[in-house]
Parts: sequence; C-alpha cells; structure tokens
Amino acid sequence: MFRIFNTSGYGFYSFSYTVFPNHPICHEETSTIPVIIRRIIDFTGTNLSIDSICEDEIDTHDFVVNFNNLPGIDNVPTYDYQINYTISGPVSFSGAAEITRANPFFNIDDNFTPTVGNYTLTIDSITVDDPEDIVCDIIWDLTTDFEILEIPNLEDASIDIPDICVGENNTVTISNANLTDGDYAITYEISGANSVSNSINLTFQNGSASFDLDNSLLQNTGTTTLTITGISDDFCDNSIDLSTNFEINPLPDPDNYEIIIENSCFGESVLVTINDISNINQIEIIYNISGANGLSDETITLNINNNSVEFTIPATTFTNTGTSTFNLIYVTNVETGCASQATNTKDFTLYPIPDAPQAPTPQEFCEVEEATISDLIPNGNNYLWFENQTSTTELNPTTLLSNQDYYVSIISNDGCISDKTLVSVIINQVPPVNLIQDGASFCGADNPTISDLTKNVSVTNFTVEWYDSNGNLLSEDTPLSDDTIYFGYNIDQANNCEASDAIEVSVTLTNCDTENPDKEYDFFIPDAFSPNNDGINDTFRIKNIQFIYPEYEFDIYNRYGKLLFTGDIKHPEWNGETENSSDKIAPNGVYFYVIRFNKNNKSPKQGRLYLNR
Repeated sequence: MFRIFNTSGYGFYSFSYTVFPNHPICHEETSTIPVIIRRIIDFTGTNLSIDSICEDEIDTHDFVVNFNNLPGIDNVPTYDYQINYTISGPVSFSGAAEITRANPFFNIDDNFTPTVGNYTLTIDSITVDDPEDIVCDIIWDLTTDFEILEIPNLEDASIDIPDICVGENNTVTISNANLTDGDYAITYEISGANSVSNSINLTFQNGSASFDLDNSLLQNTGTTTLTITGISDDFCDNSIDLSTNFEINPLPDPDNYEIIIENSCFGESVLVTINDISNINQIEIIYNISGANGLSDETITLNINNNSVEFTIPATTFTNTGTSTFNLIYVTNVETGCASQATNTKDFTLYPIPDAPQAPTPQEFCEVEEATISDLIPNGNNYLWFENQTSTTELNPTTLLSNQDYYVSIISNDGCISDKTLVSVIINQVPPVNLIQDGASFCGADNPTISDLTKNVSVTNFTVEWYDSNGNLLSEDTPLSDDTIYFGYNIDQANNCEASDAIEVSVTLTNCDTENPDKEYDFFIPDAFSPNNDGINDTFRIKNIQFIYPEYEFDIYNRYGKLLFTGDIKHPEWNGETENSSDKIAPNGVYFYVIRFNKNNKSPKQGRLYLNR
C-alpha cells in the first residue's frame, strides 16, 4: 500500500492478483480487489494575507484574502474549497467564499464596511465537494490581521513659531494634533519674506512634535509664513493647509547711530543724545566710560522719540576734569529682544570750574544815580550777577540796584561758572528839599538872592544846590527873579549824594509889607533919561516899584498937559516915544509923570522928568 501511495499518491486503485495452479489441469484464477487511498488536506504550511488600506480607500477597495503556499493535492481531482470566515475588530463580519487551486484567493463580501482600526480574519471552516469521497480530513489554522489606517490629519492642530531675530534658528512646535503616536513625514513651505520648500520626519507623542528651522533658511527680515502642506505615515498621506506667520526682526544697527555729547563743566551732569535710531520704539543700551573718568558697564532703557533718545549721566559719576570717552557696548530692541554689539565711541571734555571772583563789599551808590548791575564791581562780559545764592538766572546789566545782597560769579572761556561771591549794595537816599511855608515869597525891594531862598529850607543837615530851568547851577549871591521857578536839591556831603527829586520853587518878589509902619520901602524915581540907544539910561523906569506896588500905573505928560504914555507892571519903561501924538519921537525937554500906586489908598505922586537925547 505504501508502495502504491509512494508511487502514485492518493486516489482510487484496484489490486488484481493471479493464482497459478500447480497442476496443469487447473486454470489460473485472477481476482481484483479495489483499493482506496484517501487524502488528508493539510493547510498547516499555508498562510493568509490581506492588504491594509487607508481609510479613504474603504469605498473603492476590494479586500482580497490570499492563500499562500497551498498544500499539494497531486493526483487528486481539483476541488473547489468552500470557505467560511469571520472578521473581528471595530466592525465584526461573517462571510463565505470559494477558492480553487488555480485561484487561491477570495474577495471579502462587499457588505463588509469597516472603519478605522485593527482587524483579524479567521477561517472558520473549509469544505470541499468530494463526490469520490477521496478526502478524509482537512487540517487548518488560518488567521491573518489587517488594518484600516487612519488618514493622518492636522485639522485641529496648532502651530507655534516664535518671532526671532535675523541670524537665529527657529523652532516650530505642532500641538493638539489628533495623531497616533509615531513617525510621520511632514512637507512644508516657507513664503513671505523668505521662500523655502522642504520636508522632515517627525515623531509625534501625545499629539505634539517640533522641529528646527536653520537660520540659513531665514535670511531676510519681515513677515514670514510657514505652511504645512502634507503629512504621511508609512501607508497614508494627506494634503493639508495649516499655516502661521512669524516675524524675522532686524538687528539694531548701532554703526549708523550718531552720538552727541557736548563738553560740560565739572560738577554738571552730562547730556548724551543718540540719533538715527530707526524702526525701534524702546531701546536698551549698555555703555561705559573711560579716559579721565571711569565707569563700568551701565544698562539703561530709553524710549525713542523721532528716531532719537537722550539721557543724562549724573555729575556724581565724574571725579576728574579732562577728556573722557563714552563707549556704546550693546544695543537691544526691547520690543523684539534683538540685540547687536556696538563699537561707537564719543569723546567729551569736563572743564574746570574757575575760582569765585573777588569783589568789594559793601558797594554804595546814590539813589539819584539810578545805578544798575553794570555799575557793580567787578564788571565785564565774564562776570555774571545773580539775585540770590541759588539763582541760575543772570540779572540783566540794566537792572536797577536796590538795597540788598547780590551775588557775582565769573564765567570762564569754556563757559564754566564759578561759585558766587556775595556783595552787599547800599543805595544812599537823600530826601528832597523841604521849603518852609511861604519860603519862596520875598520883597524884591530887599534884593533877595539864592542864599535867601536857602535860608528858608527847614532841613539844615544837607547842603542845598539851586538850578535854573536850563540846568545851570546858581551861586548863593545870584539875585532872585520874580515869578521864576528854581530847582533845589539836597546834597549829603557825607557821601556826596544829592536828592533824586528836586523841589520846584516859584519865587514871588511882591511880598512887601507896605502896611507895616516899621517897614519902609523906598524906590528910586529917575528925574532924567537919555533914549539914544547907548545902553545907558535909555528908558524911564521906576526900579523895584513893581515889587512894592504891583498894581501901579504911571502917565507921562508934556508941558502942555498932553498924555504921551501910560505904563504899568507889564509896560514898565518909557523909551521917549509918544502914543497919543502924531509926532512919535518926543523932543528934548521937560516932561511930567503921575504915579498911581493902587495899593493901601496911597495917594498918587507927581514929578518932573528931563529927556535929553
């Protein structure tokens, strides 16, 4: 039997044997015995395979179950195998199929509509149509796994890319991605200020992954956009559009900054101005000072105004005069954090302060002089005068002085101002002349002079000087004139100051007491005159009568009694010409006068007058 199996294999056989007789008379007999060698179909070496697919292929994909390495069934008719199978996983399914040796595969029933997940297909039974009853047993243990793969998607993910400074690497962080932990290939594009297309493999864990952008990809400043255009794993890929913007900020450019530091005086703060700072709102600088003065690195934050900043370095920073150097070390844009080293320097000089000036004190002036700041000692363009010790406002040279303390400083050629020296100022005031009541009324017949006017001053500890309306100084023996204004000033001999205000005195010479019997006033009435224009006795005039009898009148008659002239205080002189005659020139001869005093009922007076040309 084994020889038959080994020679011909499984199948239906008939075994015939012949018996030969020993005696010739007997005939040989042949007998045929049927022999069946049945087969066991053993699928032990067979394996199944089903392709995994991506979820977007479910509706179009045929799930094919392949039987690989089918057992040999030579010398046996080719049978159709009926298969019953079950699928376990997120979606369960049972089905039946048929395979042949020529086509060792079957399609899973179209009613199987899986979702994303892992599945196991198990062959539950294998039967054959065996009319010859050649198969005695079928051995199998067939199962295989396949997967419906989720399409990787970044729909709910977010991208975080910080703003950076040009020349820096950047880090892209993807988070909140609904992805299974594992490796994925990412394709992305950079657009905007920079342009790049690239891909990278990322390992996602808990929905997050990150990767670096080298600064060689980010050479230009400005707004840059990163867009993730695709994602794939080992089986599936997906086109997406997930983007975000970030800024590539420029570095400060201190090489173009202009630093201005004016020379100052020792003890003053130093003003530093930095210009041409563009595209920055707030700046942080690090600086130090070298040279005559030293200062280690200082950091200061400043607001930019019209591309410029300024700040002061306190005076206490500087302990020496001379030239120092301001060194700008580092500049940072506070808003972006971008920073650059700087090599800018600026020299400035601190000049020494001159010594306080020497000045006499007190300094005295007369009020009438109306002394000003320019009259103080010392004076000149290099001296500055102030109202008090702390004042920084220089007094105008035309400022009038008053009784108070003033302070003087000297300013050097470098513009540095010394400490102040105190100067006390005394303004000597002299009171005006105080004339006693009626002190300006005199009788002209007494021939009063300036000295008589002085005697009527009530204050005697000053010297009085008198001036006429033309500003001429009058001596003490100068006769007073009636109805004339005199100007009197008190003079303080101790300091040689005169009063700033003058007394204006209008002198009258008509204060003659004609009613006092003890007071006799006389006046001279000429009895001749010679109107020949030689300057001597050219007119007839009654001297001093106008003081005693200011309302007087006089008439001139010829010897025939004809009135020739009428005189009074306004017409006090007769020059020998007639007013009431056709002959204007009075001839030599005797004439008569009548004087009417018009005061105190004094009787008129008559007399003779000789005219001699």
